[in-house]
Amino acid sequence: MGDVGQNKREEIDFEPKNTPGRNYGWRCYEGTSFTNIGNGAGCQPIGTYQPPVFEYPNPSIGQSVTGGFVYRGSESPGLSGLYLFADYVSGRWWTTRRNADSTFSSQELSKLTAFQYTSFGEDAKGELYVTLYSANKIQRVTELCGTFKASGVASAAVCDSSFSGTIFLEVVGGTGPYTYEWSNGKTEKDIVYLNPGTYSFLAKDANSCEQRDTFTIANLTPAAPVLLQGDTVALCPNDTILLSTSTPLPSEEYRFQWRMDGELVTGAIDSMLLMTRGGIVQVRMIGFCQTAWSNPVVIVPEVVALPDFSVFSDSMVAEPGWAGYQWYQDGKPITGATAASYVADTSGFYGVLFTSLNGCTYYSGDVEIKVSATEAPAAVRHFLLSPNPARNSVTLSLELQTPQRVAFWMTDLSGRRLFFQDHQGASFNLSIDLQSVPAGTYILTVQLESGSFVRELVKF
Repeated sequence: MGDVGQNKREEIDFEPKNTPGRNYGWRCYEGTSFTNIGNGAGCQPIGTYQPPVFEYPNPSIGQSVTGGFVYRGSESPGLSGLYLFADYVSGRWWTTRRNADSTFSSQELSKLTAFQYTSFGEDAKGELYVTLYSANKIQRVTELCGTFKASGVASAAVCDSSFSGTIFLEVVGGTGPYTYEWSNGKTEKDIVYLNPGTYSFLAKDANSCEQRDTFTIANLTPAAPVLLQGDTVALCPNDTILLSTSTPLPSEEYRFQWRMDGELVTGAIDSMLLMTRGGIVQVRMIGFCQTAWSNPVVIVPEVVALPDFSVFSDSMVAEPGWAGYQWYQDGKPITGATAASYVADTSGFYGVLFTSLNGCTYYSGDVEIKVSATEAPAAVRHFLLSPNPARNSVTLSLELQTPQRVAFWMTDLSGRRLFFQDHQGASFNLSIDLQSVPAGTYILTVQLESGSFVRELVKF
């Protein structure tokens, strides 16, 4: 129903069959705009009233809506189910359609002659007519664009960069000649040599009727594989690296292809490649479509001089600057001996395993160490003098089987005593300050109730 407003809104209302008596808000509201006519006496909140299905402002768009009919004819199928109406003052025309979910969609058709359209009519076949006031005639409403249709068939999917995709249009009805505007800039009816992507067209006939559609050509090419390792991987001496990709093959028709330093690796068609030398490695899938190459992985052989360690009596100091150390005695790793230095408490063959920043390991080889002083008595469970050699201080750690009275003293090679302490207990941790003594070799004596032993201490 077309409802002429006072001076703010023109509106279209909808009243379903068998639902009479809806309150559309007058005189409190024009459409959804409060009028304040009558000073708002008796007006309720806007939610109390039935809102319009379409409204437009007065006077910017129009000033007098002319309600029409829902088209139920057969000669203009493109109008079927549309409610047609106009504005007398502006000459604008609209349609409104009731959607399946009971909402409404409206569209402006055109702006025609002002002060012209006063009424709509309908004949027995459902065809529509409109009265023209100044032209003094009745005209039949027909649709120019209803028979104009454009549809198309696109390639379902093509390989990337193959230029093998196509879209062919079929145009019927309307009035020729036709024009075409494609999103890729083409103006032909059919477009070919297409890669995967989305393509839209606008087709027009001589009456400026329009048809639009969008087609998507899928990409058959699998995504480029990704190597699991980082961009740079170190190859340790006498070692191998197994490069692999977790990307699955899309079908049995595909296989992997590897290359090193730009050259294809013969026979490498699996998801893994065993590397025995350095180089730049990439992989791709080849089959019906050919993927791009994966990220490059640079295999860098690690070349270092074989590290070694220095021996000061029963103290050993490894070459500095390595990521990790593990000391060995007689071919077995010493538990907890992971510092850059170690003091041997028993005679044997000692060596150290170096670990580089890249995780490569190097063994120094073994050196026989003979503990220069007497072996620690059986009452000693653990003894450690670290670091040794030392610069500013050294820590003495001693654990006994049972508590005893213990004396500790340090002398230089001439026998002059520089440090002395005695304690009672089973566990001792002493810090000896070396800042006041010159660099050189010193003797540390540990006197127990059950015996004694000595160790050399090097200050540098």
